[in-house]
Amino acid sequence: MKRPFGELTFQGHLRRLRPMAEEAVRRWPLAEPRVRRLHYGENATYEVRDRNGGRRVLRIARPGYQSPEAIRSELWWVAQLREAGLDVPEPERGRDGEWVQTVSVPGVPEARKCVLLRWMSGRFLDAGLRPIHLERLGRVIARVHEVGLALDLPADFSRQPWDPRGLLGPGAHWGDTKDCVHLGEGDREWAARESARVRALLESYGTGADRFGLIHADLHYGNILFHQGRPRLIDFDDCGLGFFAHDLMTPISNNDQPYARESLLSGYSQVRPLPPDFDRFLPILRQAQRLRSIGWLGTRSDNPGLRRIAVDAIPKILKAARQHAPSIG
Repeated sequence: MKRPFGELTFQGHLRRLRPMAEEAVRRWPLAEPRVRRLHYGENATYEVRDRNGGRRVLRIARPGYQSPEAIRSELWWVAQLREAGLDVPEPERGRDGEWVQTVSVPGVPEARKCVLLRWMSGRFLDAGLRPIHLERLGRVIARVHEVGLALDLPADFSRQPWDPRGLLGPGAHWGDTKDCVHLGEGDREWAARESARVRALLESYGTGADRFGLIHADLHYGNILFHQGRPRLIDFDDCGLGFFAHDLMTPISNNDQPYARESLLSGYSQVRPLPPDFDRFLPILRQAQRLRSIGWLGTRSDNPGLRRIAVDAIPKILKAARQHAPSIG
């Protein structure tokens, strides 16, 4: 008898998910597709090569996060960004004409939602980023926001809102700190109080059209490719309605070069004005990000890899949140 999926190791998960990837690619009209694992964290992704030399990315979504309607809405928005001239992933429709395929295999308890995207060439620069890269990235982020503001969303558009209640506290989309299994009682109580305080600060900022709209929502440098020096945004799995400053906060927070902030904001402001009161709001968003990261890692016991990361990461994130708390408000 097979062990339950939830009791498997990280490698055990990968062994069970590979047959799902092999079954999923049959849903698209590909010639002799072969799969190779790329990453397994929030979702499982695979490089797909076919007999004709084509390259694609298969994404197997984790269960319980995005509905089929939400994934279709993500891909619709990505298609609008492509039409506007932005270099973002291009989804492919399956044999049945649908973007989203639901796949089940023995040994994996839930059916998974799968999408196939054209391969995007490029490389992750991270530490090699120069001011010109960040300025170009700022311009691209501004264009993403600009395109979103101009769209009339269809009636069936369905994406999670990254508003104050979607970011922190009960009902937060990434999980609530009070449910974090890696915090002791005292730390859990402090994190809950701090989450409520920061959520109130976010609420006071407001959600007017000059500061809130469609955003990528996960612009760490692992989701930004550079091709011939120009940025390409990938992985729109978290996209939704949120604070424009959020898409600037993440790359600023993840880059300690002294020129990072100035270069990114310079590029953004060449296309559209910075969100109002940006300098005051940025530390609030950073603290919200620390707290929601605790909620996310602390509630992902379903993934052995993330469970292992959480043990070391959560105490460090909590320490940073406590250190910064007195200066935020």
